[in-house]
Amino acid sequence: MPNVAMTRYIVDRLRSQTHDLALFPFARESLVAALSASGFSSRKDSQAELGEELARYGVASDLTSFLSASTEQSLLEVCSVRRHLRELFDRSLALRETLWDRLRLAMEPLLATGREPAKADELFGGRQLLRFRRARAACLLEVETDFRRLIRNSARALILAEEIGEQVKDKTLSRAVSNFVADESDYVLAGYRNLVAEIALSCVPHRAERAEFLKSFGYDAPTPPALPLRPWLIVFALDFLLPLIPSALMYLVGQTPGLPIARLTAFAFVHAISQTVAITWALYPKIVSNFARPSLYSLPIASYVLCGLGSYMTGALILFVFRVYIPLPYPIILPTLLSSLSFLFMTVGMSVLIDLRLKSSSLDFEQGRVREGAVIALLMLASTLTFQAVMIYASELQPTWISACFLVLSAGLGFVMGYYVPSAGAAYLQKARLHAPDRLQPGGVTDSLRRSHARWEHPSYAHPSLQA
Repeated sequence: MPNVAMTRYIVDRLRSQTHDLALFPFARESLVAALSASGFSSRKDSQAELGEELARYGVASDLTSFLSASTEQSLLEVCSVRRHLRELFDRSLALRETLWDRLRLAMEPLLATGREPAKADELFGGRQLLRFRRARAACLLEVETDFRRLIRNSARALILAEEIGEQVKDKTLSRAVSNFVADESDYVLAGYRNLVAEIALSCVPHRAERAEFLKSFGYDAPTPPALPLRPWLIVFALDFLLPLIPSALMYLVGQTPGLPIARLTAFAFVHAISQTVAITWALYPKIVSNFARPSLYSLPIASYVLCGLGSYMTGALILFVFRVYIPLPYPIILPTLLSSLSFLFMTVGMSVLIDLRLKSSSLDFEQGRVREGAVIALLMLASTLTFQAVMIYASELQPTWISACFLVLSAGLGFVMGYYVPSAGAAYLQKARLHAPDRLQPGGVTDSLRRSHARWEHPSYAHPSLQA
């Protein structure tokens, strides 16, 4: 799409919505919070680089000792992360490959040329970094401008402190300058940490490699927990098998199913997708918003209503579209509305069970699994029994042993889903909450706590010459 005035905002909006759907802002903020609270080891050449930057404005190298230890560490962290980012982007520019390089990389598994896998991974990372640099060029320029402003303001403060230092005999001036420089560096650090977090999430695919990537910058921080895919896989697989097992039993006893195997498989696939969407309605709102999470004293009843209705309407819409395009020898409206009740029960039941686990603050995720499985089994049995009762009353279904088989299978499906899904979802939410207790902004709480041992007052109260 051309990057012109009428289309650039469309692309930006689509990118923003894609990031929100993939939980990218949540993951980035969690990782930034982890970086801010973790330990940091600066590069060996950071002190020399900081001295060179300040020397451009006439600041002697020994004047950095005028600052507090925590403030000097913040400046060294800024210089260290900036230098590592520049080297990283320089290496990515050196890895700009030609078309022949791409073809050779794609054909190496077939030709077995013996090229080292590390270089292939390095080339892939170079391509990703090049794309990231193009997409975030404006942000990189803004952070570099903030860095120059930080060095310039720090140099001015140190020069001012040197000029008036003879008139001030106590540590008031030193505290004022240190707090001023620390506040300036906090803002710049927030920008660099955001960039590091975005690169780690966008260009480094695996968690172990991501931890090594962060360690290369000097951060000793664990990566945020990954969203577990097991609940979705379990729900999809079991719900897909639910309509197929009775048909297989009918073949074993010598009966012919009422539907062709291809259409029955397609219906099972679509119904499994709808059930997976129902699980998403139970988990996704709790990940992205506090509206769907419990408080200390109450459950989010309003979220149950909204998410339950959303799950019911989404599942009904998917099934309705399927029934319109793939005809089956049954009515469309009534079976679709009744079958969608299972999505409603699934979403509300899973949400309540997950919230009860979150409210208990227990980290024993093995306890209570059987009880949760029994609850979801009863809900699935109730939805299936309601469907069969209404369909039999409407003379659209005849009670047979297949109907009883569906009742047993739906209860078994519900038990397995209730046994695994609430505990796995609550475990992820608890780990995410323990991993990132606060969402940091520039100049946030955690950075202030890193300097709280100094117990210095605000620089505007320390010395009037720095208020300007």
